[in-house]
Amino acid sequence: MKYMFGSHPGRQGRHRHTGSLPAWLAPALPIALSLIAVPSATATFPGPNGKLAFVSTRDNAAGEIYTMRLNRKDLTRLTANGSVDSEPAWSPDGSKLAFISNIDGGPDEFSIYSMTADGSQQTRLTTTNDFDPAWSPDGSKLAFTSYRDGNSEIYTMDADGTGAQNLTHEAAGDATPDWSPDGTKLVFVSMRDGNEELYTMNADGTDVRRLTINNVPDFQPSWSPDGSKLAFVSLRDASIDIYAMDTSTGSVTRLTRTEQGAFAPVWSPSGTMLAFQDSVIQGTYITPQIFTMNADGSDATVLTAFGGSFTYSVAPDWQRGVAPTATFTASPASAQIGEAVVFDASASADRDGAITQYRWDLDGDGAFETNTGTGASAARFYPSPGQVAVTLRVTDSDGNTSDATQALSIRARPPSAVFDVFPNPAVIGQPVTFDGRGSSDPDGVITDYRWDLDGNGSYETDTGQTPIVTRSYAAP
Repeated sequence: MKYMFGSHPGRQGRHRHTGSLPAWLAPALPIALSLIAVPSATATFPGPNGKLAFVSTRDNAAGEIYTMRLNRKDLTRLTANGSVDSEPAWSPDGSKLAFISNIDGGPDEFSIYSMTADGSQQTRLTTTNDFDPAWSPDGSKLAFTSYRDGNSEIYTMDADGTGAQNLTHEAAGDATPDWSPDGTKLVFVSMRDGNEELYTMNADGTDVRRLTINNVPDFQPSWSPDGSKLAFVSLRDASIDIYAMDTSTGSVTRLTRTEQGAFAPVWSPSGTMLAFQDSVIQGTYITPQIFTMNADGSDATVLTAFGGSFTYSVAPDWQRGVAPTATFTASPASAQIGEAVVFDASASADRDGAITQYRWDLDGDGAFETNTGTGASAARFYPSPGQVAVTLRVTDSDGNTSDATQALSIRARPPSAVFDVFPNPAVIGQPVTFDGRGSSDPDGVITDYRWDLDGNGSYETDTGQTPIVTRSYAAP
């Protein structure tokens, strides 16, 4: 099948709609048939991970926008328009979403809207055939694809929908912009050299540069939060998979190896993960669903295989969230060897979710060997004296972590002082022997014996390691 601008009814690569219903939201296809693709999402912004926004057909065959946490909790429906709502894009501060909808137009007449993170205050920003909204890092602008001049071009506008400017003027078509993390450049897809390739340009449309040169399409670019990599989709290895390009060297690494095709890569704000769309087999149907994987392509995990065989989940984007706060107390704060120390992390908190895991490095070796799950306490005793750097690591429902470290002092147990006196009572001038050999140390050896033999409160007689001393008294 083809992946050309304006030719694919499913908006593959976030391209133009041509059918009355987006093919990626049509009923699920039998396994014997090819699976169509989906729109991609825009990049996220550096910071802790927040909720995933995505499009699902679980409540509306046309597709509505939902959010969900990384732990599959707090599934929330944001739109209920009865129309096609798609391409959710989080604002840099996580307070808003831009998206496209045909609620105010015909089946193929899509405009860009914005709404708050809870789905309220839905506002129409454009009135023409526009797609692919992408926020600038400072939240002041949106880049997007528009057909308002009869051709696919890259535009920018202010966040309120005013001040639209055309950045590209290519008859072949340009689409799917995404901002660099510093806001100075845009990456996009263009057909200007006869094939879908990745390009960059300055934020004002100048200094256009080609990044990829292939005889197969490269599309759906997504800039990593630190700007060091570009994730994108390519057919370069005879399958539709996700790749990552090093922006300093141009080297490319393949991240997925799928049978049905992987699409729509978007980075987590932490830069450690990617969300994307792949397919799962449900009965005799193949349906696109949202997956996550590590930044190196490992540990791919499906998040959204719910709602039945006909339910699609596509077009992910990742919100910038809030990291949890880790804190704990140790009781006692200074413990003796063999004494149980109880660690309490119940004061730890997460402002935009919940803490889902407590892990502890109780021996100070840098490895979090004790996992108490959702339990906020741990206990341990220590066999030797010294200072131990105890660290707590908490993980929240969006996969963010936070550490807290405290220095714990472990004291040796004190020795036990015992001595015998002979003779007792004694007479004036008679030698009296004091024998401390009954003294002991529970976790070591006694290194010094000092005596107050005249009862004045001063330990004037030091016998070193000798536990016996003799003295006579001149007065009764």
